[in-house]
Formats: sequence, C-alpha cells, structure tokens
Amino acid sequence: MITLKRINISFDKTIISNNDILELGVNQRYNLQNQTFYINNKVINLTKKENDILYILCKNLNQNISYECLLEYVWGDKNISNSTIRDTISRLK
Repeated sequence: MITLKRINISFDKTIISNNDILELGVNQRYNLQNQTFYINNKVINLTKKENDILYILCKNLNQNISYECLLEYVWGDKNISNSTIRDTISRLK
C-alpha cells in the first residue's frame, strides 16, 4: 500500500480551500482541477505518470492505495513491476 505520507507530505496540515487546492505542506499546493503541483508558488513540472500518481493520492487522502489500483489508474493494461511504481513514486519525493 502507498499513502501520501510516504511521499513526505504532511497530512497534519492538509487544508482544502476552494474544493480544488490542497495545501500539502510548507509552501506545497496541489490544484486538483488543473492537476498542477506548486512549491513556493512556482509550478513544478511532473511527468504524466508522476502527476497521475500524485492526483490519485490527493483524491484519496488518508487512504491506502494498492499497487494494483495505481497500476490500473496510471498504466492501464500495461504489465509493469511494482519496482516501476516505486521508482515513479520515488521521483515525487
């Protein structure tokens, strides 16, 4: 299982404002509507896979997400290993 906590983002201070923006930590925000991640008000460019993973984790705050769920949502029918998922998440840290 993967949770957003593992990506070094603090749940304690997560605030949802305007139903679209998650305040994830010190100067870290994620806009759910346009799927944009900001640090210090600067857009952080993520790969498509990184963004898909961050989106599904943000949509499911405080819930465990299985590798199978991430695999289906991000990679679809492709046959990839759990290490590929871990490597993609590692780049988000």
